[in-house]
Amino acid sequence: MNNLSYNYSGDKMAGDVNILMVEDNPGHAILIKKSLRVSGFENDIQHFKDGQEILEFLFSHHTASDLSLSSYIILLDICMPKTNGIQALKLIKSDEMLRSIPVIMLTTTDDEKDIALCYKYGCNGYIVKSPGLPNILEELDAILQVGRVAEINLN
Repeated sequence: MNNLSYNYSGDKMAGDVNILMVEDNPGHAILIKKSLRVSGFENDIQHFKDGQEILEFLFSHHTASDLSLSSYIILLDICMPKTNGIQALKLIKSDEMLRSIPVIMLTTTDDEKDIALCYKYGCNGYIVKSPGLPNILEELDAILQVGRVAEINLN
């Protein structure tokens, strides 16, 4: 079973990764969770309904003594009420304590302007939702491995 069992922001393999899924569509949230489980992901998946909810969670848990955020990956939809995904991404990546959390955009839009904007604001990957999300875990793993290799090469 693939458990994404490395710490993206660290130098060594360091425990299991948990997912913070930000998705306003309940049907999509169920499908994403089911696709991850069917693919073998067994760790915690927390669901947030919009960008405001994830920001409140992150900012309430990001004190210097709370290192647990390093074990998270954020799956972030773009089109949501209150605070949309691009606004949330921008705030996450502009915060010194939060910017190391990998943020993968997982959305239905394949608009080149949205994709470019997400990378401009620091997303670590971009996945367009496809029916059934058959390869979601492999796509996440590939995105995170590429980021980890780039990080190692910079050091």
